[in-house]
Amino acid sequence: MGNVANVIGGSGLVGQQLVLQLLDRVDFEKLRSFVRKPMVIVHPKLQEIVINFDNPESWKRFVKGDVLFSTLGTTIKTAKTKENQYKVDYSYQYEFARAAAENGVSVYVLVSSMGANAKSSIFYSRMKGELEEAVTKLGF
Repeated sequence: MGNVANVIGGSGLVGQQLVLQLLDRVDFEKLRSFVRKPMVIVHPKLQEIVINFDNPESWKRFVKGDVLFSTLGTTIKTAKTKENQYKVDYSYQYEFARAAAENGVSVYVLVSSMGANAKSSIFYSRMKGELEEAVTKLGF
């Protein structure tokens, strides 16, 4: 039996490439991609789950398997405010990581940022560093 992967951020630049690579791998038999709106990729291994990231109770039971890949992220230009960017780049990712840990997913792969540091004076670097530290505490 092959591995089951979960992906958040699969519709973004990095995430799309990751999804395509995972679908080509024989060691993954199933791939769940959690998205806000349907993607254009159709594949027998792919289970696309359209969710509202603001409502973890509606999706957290589906975050099961062997690994969670997180490529989720946004830009300040798209998010418009630091609060909105923090919600996407920290809160959503942390809630997914927590759900994965609670559901027995043993591996978490985070695409973070060069220079991530929870003590940085730069907002983006600090946010990414805080996420890295918080996820580490979940025991992956």
